[in-house]
Amino acid sequence: RWILADVDKDGELTQEEFRCFLHPEDKDHMRDIVVTETLEDIDKDGDGRINVDEYIGDMYREGEEGSEEPDWVITEREQFTKFRDRNQDGFMDLDEVRAWIIPPDYDHSEAEAK
Repeated sequence: RWILADVDKDGELTQEEFRCFLHPEDKDHMRDIVVTETLEDIDKDGDGRINVDEYIGDMYREGEEGSEEPDWVITEREQFTKFRDRNQDGFMDLDEVRAWIIPPDYDHSEAEAK
């Protein structure tokens, strides 16, 4: 992340570069690191993809809210199957994670302003 934020490649970060380092989602040149870090964080088996159990496991641990899965977890499973896993192979790859984390039609700055 440091290397990407260091735009002038001098080995140090200016105030603006440091802002990019702390909030990479705000700058176009840093957004890929957000996607990569999200994938690496959720991908527990290290295969470079996120399966539905890893996706759900990032938000919910079995038994947290009683013996049955809460409705929101069931809805998230459906979201994964119907929308997140675009090629329907049972996994989210890097491009599918990108579409989830940084949708192409989403303006992060505009959303923050609202």
